[in-house]
Amino acid sequence: MGLFNRKKDIEIPNESSYDIEVCLKEALKLASEMRIKLNYTNESVTRLDILLLAYYEDAKENPVSIETMQNTARIFGVYLGEVIRRNWLFEYRWTDYNVSDYQRPVLEKNMDEVTSFIIDPTNEVLKRMLNGAVSSTYKYFRDIQNKAINHEL
Repeated sequence: MGLFNRKKDIEIPNESSYDIEVCLKEALKLASEMRIKLNYTNESVTRLDILLLAYYEDAKENPVSIETMQNTARIFGVYLGEVIRRNWLFEYRWTDYNVSDYQRPVLEKNMDEVTSFIIDPTNEVLKRMLNGAVSSTYKYFRDIQNKAINHEL
């Protein structure tokens, strides 16, 4: 399959400031090349989950670096986060999150001067690509959706 290898140019333009629109366009393009329709609906997260499972299978057959996995996770994580933001948590905004050597965009909502909520869809996408069926981005999405409906976020 070579999903990772066919796109060696997958890179995030600036490690400290992500261009959300660039990531979204790339996610839609990569999915379209696999004939998977991503359209920012709740239902598209099921298709995203299937797409990410294909990346997991590909990585088993054709090992890639963790950096390549992380860059790919950023692209699809931004898509997942944007579905969450557009459909449930529009008051959240994109911000940078730096942990160890893995910098990524996250959704954040400031509650007051000290407290904020952070949602990390990129990390969930990375888990799906690393762990396969054990980690489900769709289940993660449903959990966030339920918390949003119950005003827990």
